[in-house]
Amino acid sequence: MLPARPRGDRVYDRIKHQLSTGFLRFGNRIDVAALADELGVSVTPVREALTRLFAEQLVEFAPKRGFSVRMLSGEELYHLYEWNMMLAEIALSKHTVPLIGAIIAHQSSRSAGLSQSAPAPSVAPPEAEMAGKLFLRIAAGASNANLLRAVENVNDRLAFLRAVEPDVMTGCRAELIRLGDLYDAAQLTQTRRSVIAYHRKRLKFIPRLLTEALGRSFSRDPRKSS
Repeated sequence: MLPARPRGDRVYDRIKHQLSTGFLRFGNRIDVAALADELGVSVTPVREALTRLFAEQLVEFAPKRGFSVRMLSGEELYHLYEWNMMLAEIALSKHTVPLIGAIIAHQSSRSAGLSQSAPAPSVAPPEAEMAGKLFLRIAAGASNANLLRAVENVNDRLAFLRAVEPDVMTGCRAELIRLGDLYDAAQLTQTRRSVIAYHRKRLKFIPRLLTEALGRSFSRDPRKSS
């Protein structure tokens, strides 16, 4: 049985979940005391978690305003998608030995979920989750821990925008399935071409993605969802 995670890590995970689902809205100031009360903890682990998230560029901090949810500009989102594409291309260039069917993953706190022994989900995962896991798999195959951590960070920063993608673009799930199939078949040249096409498509939709993200209603508490 795995030991329980430290309280600070659990608080960090819960706040990050609220960011990735849009429960904490773009640009909104984060009331540390209210958030601590909501999570049933003191303000100390909340401040520590927000400091970690600031270092990961998921929240912002201003001396008089405090912490707030980071709001991406069109240019920042363009560069973030472009950076994810570049990381995937670098990872694929390091795949000197074809890895068919399974990827040798570095065991980090979040990549551990890539294990082949994990039970298959009873329902299809959302596209944002599919994309995050696929790009982690590609990064893990390069056997470079620094590259893997960079992809983990991009996954966190793009999580909410990826959740918005299916409402703006058609064929998102099919693209991800095709990418995964090409990669599992060790067709690395075709995978690279598909990775480039996948990201170029999203770069064209950046204005609509941001409009959808900013206009979406988040009245339902994601923690109450099944």
